[in-house]
Amino acid sequence: MDSTLRSVVEDVRLGIRVIVGQERLDTEISWVATSEHEDPTRYLNGGEILLTTGMRFRERREFGGYVERLAKVGVVGIGFGLGPSHDEVPVELVEACRRWDLVLLEIASPTPFIAVTKAVADVIAERDHAVEARDNRIREALTRAALRGGADALVAALAEQGGGWAALLSPVGVVRTVAPRAAVDRLADVADVLARTRDSGTFASASVIANGERIEVLPLGGRSRHLGTLVVGGMPDDRGPRDRVGAIAAEVLGFELELEATRTLAERRRLDALVMILDNHLLPPEQMTVLFGGPLASGRIAVAVIHVPKPEIDAIRSDVEAYRSNVLVARYKSRLAMFMSERHLDAEAIERTLVHASRHSVGIAVARGIGDAEQALKQADRAATAAAATSMGVLEVGSRVGPTYSALLVAADDGDIAASIFAPIEVADGERAGDLCRTLIAWLGLNGHVETASDLLGVHRHTLRSRVRRIERLLGKMLSDPTARAELWFAALQRYPQLSEQATDRLRNCPTGSVREV
Repeated sequence: MDSTLRSVVEDVRLGIRVIVGQERLDTEISWVATSEHEDPTRYLNGGEILLTTGMRFRERREFGGYVERLAKVGVVGIGFGLGPSHDEVPVELVEACRRWDLVLLEIASPTPFIAVTKAVADVIAERDHAVEARDNRIREALTRAALRGGADALVAALAEQGGGWAALLSPVGVVRTVAPRAAVDRLADVADVLARTRDSGTFASASVIANGERIEVLPLGGRSRHLGTLVVGGMPDDRGPRDRVGAIAAEVLGFELELEATRTLAERRRLDALVMILDNHLLPPEQMTVLFGGPLASGRIAVAVIHVPKPEIDAIRSDVEAYRSNVLVARYKSRLAMFMSERHLDAEAIERTLVHASRHSVGIAVARGIGDAEQALKQADRAATAAAATSMGVLEVGSRVGPTYSALLVAADDGDIAASIFAPIEVADGERAGDLCRTLIAWLGLNGHVETASDLLGVHRHTLRSRVRRIERLLGKMLSDPTARAELWFAALQRYPQLSEQATDRLRNCPTGSVREV
């Protein structure tokens, strides 16, 4: 039952007559107050029906200021009791209520004010009971869904209960499930809110109005343990009973995720104990075969290593495990290792779903079989280090796309080796990235193509040849030597990455020159 003015007015036992505001009887009421003060606003909280006999206005009938104060504080209606002070509702009060759009009720003298108070209390109690019963039905339906199919089934049930859409995001913002699936595009409306809360680390509820609907963002878990975010949309702008659906779902979903995390943690500890021994080596191949089982142990195995700070391992691991069901995940040092069949490897999907959301680097290597899994694990670890050093996101060892080997070498150098190699040239230049440095990088990046390198530097080809001969004298090396060129190029990638990138970009758009004596 709704706790509105209409529910009180229509109680025939009270004998209430509407004088002003028949069209506003569906307004919600919070309580009933009785006062004979000229200014009772300090005792009011908004949403009340104020009952009065007008005792203070027996002779003075200046109701304008009185009604104005009540309207501004949020009173929804005035119940004027006849008998003690007035035999009829004063005309001045009627006009003031019309001017300020305040409902005016006439309460006949036989009706005591306490009867109105009791009637309103009964209406509010009945409403609260109905709301509690509805909330319990929703909670039971969502709990049954969670028991039947976990968090994913609960989100689907929530979308049905609320008549809109819902999405569950992992602790770092990866979409775990959304219902209906087409609603995934609606998450763009709250992308800024999600990014701000994720970057600040302060997870709190938020509400966004977009395209005529309200979208609720509800964090899951406690202050010390963030388990994810529930996004509920499709609700109207005006608040109403449906507001509780999202809050109830967040409560049930938080409990379900806590149980899920507990089960997952137990399984992880068992898996870590089986897969990784104390010195971070894999188990012998025959034991790994038993652990992996089936196709994973018999074909080519892709191994991916993710560099994750220790405090974030559990959160990122949840995303990795949600990435694909046929991926085996375990701790490796202070990192995460993924084992999967090579046919299930999708480096672009890893970058899209894991690297983009968690902003961590991934290295990938492929083993020919279970016996080579440990070697592939070490290669993937080095590739992840290189990916972080070169901002590549994902680096796959042996991939036909991307400078894998050079990235690994550059990542292994903290800059000291590259600085020592370029030192004689920089001393001669008198500064970093002077004419000789730029000339050497352009010449190396363009594969010794004199015309194109001259054009890139804006100098005559004779000037370029003169600079190259001077560089050879400073370094004591001939640039026609492929080993010398390789060493210098890897050093350039470390020391001058932007200049090296400019040269290689120009190489893609010009004929390949031949390296020769200059």
